[in-house]
Amino acid sequence: MVRVFINGEEKEVPPRLSVLKALELSGTPYRGDCKVLVRRRVEEKEEPREYVLETTRGALTLEVEEGAFGWWRDHFRLFSGKGMWWETNHAVVFGPVDLRGSGLKPSRVKRRFGEGEVFLGFGGFDPSQAFLGFSRRSHEGLYGVPEGVPSLGRVVRGGYLVDRVGRGDRLLRVYPRVRERWEPVQGNPARMEVEEGMEIFTYLKVALLPQAKVGAEHLLGLSREGVWRVSQTGSSFLSVEGPPVDTLPPENTTMRFRGTVTVRNSGKRVGSLYLYRRDSPPSPHHSVVGRVEVGTEMLDHAVRGDRLLVRTVPRRMVVVGMTQGEASRFLQEEGIRHLRVGDERDEAVIIEQRPELTLEVKEEGRVVTLGVDPGAVVRVKLWEEKAPRSVAHFRTAAEMVTSAVGKLSVIALTDEVLLLSSVRGKTFRSLPAENVPEGEVEEGALGVTNSFRRLTGLVGVRLKPSRTFGPTGEALEATNLIGKVTGNLENLKNREVGDVIYVMEE
Repeated sequence: MVRVFINGEEKEVPPRLSVLKALELSGTPYRGDCKVLVRRRVEEKEEPREYVLETTRGALTLEVEEGAFGWWRDHFRLFSGKGMWWETNHAVVFGPVDLRGSGLKPSRVKRRFGEGEVFLGFGGFDPSQAFLGFSRRSHEGLYGVPEGVPSLGRVVRGGYLVDRVGRGDRLLRVYPRVRERWEPVQGNPARMEVEEGMEIFTYLKVALLPQAKVGAEHLLGLSREGVWRVSQTGSSFLSVEGPPVDTLPPENTTMRFRGTVTVRNSGKRVGSLYLYRRDSPPSPHHSVVGRVEVGTEMLDHAVRGDRLLVRTVPRRMVVVGMTQGEASRFLQEEGIRHLRVGDERDEAVIIEQRPELTLEVKEEGRVVTLGVDPGAVVRVKLWEEKAPRSVAHFRTAAEMVTSAVGKLSVIALTDEVLLLSSVRGKTFRSLPAENVPEGEVEEGALGVTNSFRRLTGLVGVRLKPSRTFGPTGEALEATNLIGKVTGNLENLKNREVGDVIYVMEE
């Protein structure tokens, strides 16, 4: 048998088996149209600069500063077995350790510490009361840090544990992390044979953070298909472009450690996801919403255009768009109590739920869903390939970026057209001409007004065919066709101004 590691788990598989067959045999999450990373070990001869600190809460990895490496290499064993000595909102320390005779002298100068920084300090400026300190956030402090070792380094993995360790926790073991170098193996997984010690990664497992409930829901909305497409890469991150949104609330704008996932909450590319290859400082424009728990290695090798298979913990608990019956079965599997209001029949379509956010549903353990008759929900087919910017605008106006059911308000109605706008007010954007109609515009055609006219972004449905005007009543050159109504068109012909229209994509 051959020993391989699939998504971090050790497996034994028959020799001469293809990587693809090994994946099928293991039952691991896998999709043929998504990236698979295969790595083999290459001998590494450099002295390790990273050290693992195993705590009772999990493992941290410290990258030691070059100037402190000699001292740390000779003394790191002293901290194994030490308990948490004291903590504040800004720092947590383990010790004490007797460093009399080390030649180090405590400094009485206050200095600044960065988030995740690791330092040596002396309680009461006494060398017999030395401790290992971890900075929880950027701050100034007076810890008696010796002049010869101003900073030991910083946490590069497991940084989230710095806030979690507390009274009763201990440093169980400290040891160098053997830096094994791995090289990716190129080829077709269906033809590539497994090798002893080979590592195979097929997906990202992302744990959502309760400190960023709105941002986490945005991430879940972008993950409904279970795949992220890499749109941009940098030395410290890769990003996944999201549909345009106006803004998102800033949440959990803390240190962006390797493996964390953020949502851009303002500025350029608001709504996009960022996954971090390296630690980055906090930014008010980025909400830290999740952490990659499996597949971090894939971040180092992903390139623009790659498709990454994603699984979130928890999975999405928004049941809007399901029927009441489907939602009951789904929520029962998750141990969530389901209360139906409105149309309570199994076949009724859910248009709203409370709480609205997945992490709130998990916290409360219950959800209330509002159902309506299926005939009250208008079905549409959107032509994203033909009019990508206009379709994105429509989804934003209808609040369908993260919801399966959109809402639009009737602002005008004739026997020819139905004009719609966001329920929060008219949404006007700069929209270039795309998929401009030629010839007859058919009944049920869905369109928006482009920038050739003042009411840019207005949404309309054609209730009768026309060779002269589009779905918003504008001339053809001012019209972008974005799709068509495929179900319950008659439902739109007896509406009044102010009515709310519920919309679902096919």
